Amino acid sequence: MNRNKFFLIISFISILMIPQLTSALENRESLLLDAKNASESKDYEKAKELYQSLLKSNQNDYEARLGLAFVQAWSKDYEKSENNFKKLIKDHPQDYDALIGLSRVYFWQKKYSQALSILENGLSYYPQDQEILALKKQIEKSKSQEDQWTFISLYDFQAISFAEDAHGIQSFLTYEKKQKWSLGLGYRYLDKFNDQAHEAKVEVGFWIGSKSSLSLSATWAPSQEIIPLQSYQFNLQQILIKPLIFSLRYRFSHYRNVDVHGVMPGLTWYFLPQFALEGRYSFDLSDFNSSKEINHSFSVRLLWNPAENVTLSAGYAHTSESFESGNPINPTGSFSSHHFLGGFSWDFYQQLGFILSCDHERRNNDTNVTSLLTGLRYRW
Repeated sequence: MNRNKFFLIISFISILMIPQLTSALENRESLLLDAKNASESKDYEKAKELYQSLLKSNQNDYEARLGLAFVQAWSKDYEKSENNFKKLIKDHPQDYDALIGLSRVYFWQKKYSQALSILENGLSYYPQDQEILALKKQIEKSKSQEDQWTFISLYDFQAISFAEDAHGIQSFLTYEKKQKWSLGLGYRYLDKFNDQAHEAKVEVGFWIGSKSSLSLSATWAPSQEIIPLQSYQFNLQQILIKPLIFSLRYRFSHYRNVDVHGVMPGLTWYFLPQFALEGRYSFDLSDFNSSKEINHSFSVRLLWNPAENVTLSAGYAHTSESFESGNPINPTGSFSSHHFLGGFSWDFYQQLGFILSCDHERRNNDTNVTSLLTGLRYRW
């Protein structure tokens, strides 16, 4: 009997609460509709107030949280919008609208790498989704056209089996007007073979149409032994067809006792979306005044992008040299070398990236040199 009375009381209370629950739901739907209408009318402040009012009643209201994040983005309140989208994705990792919203917030702030990273995450849940793919293509196009400053600072170390280890630094600053022109200034210091070399560099690049580019660079190192007193390089690059890029370089280097002319044709083949293969041949003529020597070299390198912000490379080169200026053992002796190459590049934090490259050189005169370049790159 008591049990029946209990169920009767609960049923009676539930019946009394139905109008209140219905009214609350109707009020929520009305506020949501008003907020959406305010958003469409670009009255973003009113929309924010309405969404925030809904969240006071229920802080987990999904539609209100999503709506508020979008309105904050449209009103250029990017920091708050970004935080709200991130919270939604944390609670709902596969949320389609939140992934699209956060990628657009990054895109509108020109944070292209972050935007593309979010879209790649979205494609893992929604493969071949047309909206995500279209937005990804749009961001990639904007990224490729963005004017850019780049500063690179590197530490140079060379372990030499027949002399003391060499140390140096390199830095380079460039400004690039995408698809138009670029200008770069650099400095290099190298302490090697008991010679301390200071080198200045200038580089200018131009685009010729949409498929060709020409760059010119010059270096000066007055009164040095281990590097050219001056050098000049011309580089022509031509996109043959979409996956193939041809390049042709000419380099003139003037040392104290010899002039070197080099011609270097090369080809880069993007044979898969994440892979590229580079090949280059080098013909060098060394002019010692009293004699001339010709050398032939080649190199191949494989590049892999396992992620949008990571590049790995591995390669091999065979070089033939007429001399090594400043070599304390035999500065004018010729030799050939096998080079085993490796590289790693990682944009680990927004515009900041890490660079590492190594070259282990084995010579046919029973000597070897291991070179390491490492440092940071900053883009803005």
